[in-house]
Amino acid sequence: MRLFALSSEDASQPEANSVIGRLKLSGEISHDQYEALDRFICSHQSYMKAIQAPDSLKVPGAGSRVGDEEADIEWRLSVERKYKDARRAIRDAQNYCNGNLYAAIDYIGFRNEFHGHMIGDLRLVGNVLIRHYGLTRDA
Repeated sequence: MRLFALSSEDASQPEANSVIGRLKLSGEISHDQYEALDRFICSHQSYMKAIQAPDSLKVPGAGSRVGDEEADIEWRLSVERKYKDARRAIRDAQNYCNGNLYAAIDYIGFRNEFHGHMIGDLRLVGNVLIRHYGLTRDA
């Protein structure tokens, strides 16, 4: 609570565990942006497991699946396609933006480091991912 200047109520929330969660709790990013960013971060982690990146070996259950090899291949291809589609949406937005969207999601999202000057770019990434995942609440 003291380290991140959170109230006892906010500190008890699961979102307080990550930088983007604390940004959501403080109102720096919206709920929809948080959901989209969290989905993309989970997609990145799954992708790293699918390609058997070295860090994924530290996670229990990471890497190849025991059993049906065909199902494992389908899972890997599905994870790779979903992740690359989301990355493509970010890349397309980066083409029209002066900021560095890749750095914002890398440092704040994947590495879980706070960089205040990147919050605006993180919001932009969140907006791109909201559209990509179809998370808008508008009917």
